[in-house]
Amino acid sequence: MAQKIKEHIAIKMQALDPDSIRQIQQLGKPSSLIEGIDYTINDQGFFVFSAWYLLRQGKCCGNGCTNCPYQNLKKV
Repeated sequence: MAQKIKEHIAIKMQALDPDSIRQIQQLGKPSSLIEGIDYTINDQGFFVFSAWYLLRQGKCCGNGCTNCPYQNLKKV
């Protein structure tokens, strides 16, 4: 099931238009995080949030996140 969710998210993230961005942002932050979907853990043991999670956050936090989707959205 997790693999199907990842595939669906990947498709959604490839076709980011203003309407789909708003739909994703309206979901809001999840109440609990799912490893592999919302985040991964890097070699140093730090959480690395996914672009999906960061987009659901609703805005750029300004922390220079590795997977920040807002950097690419500003160019569109």
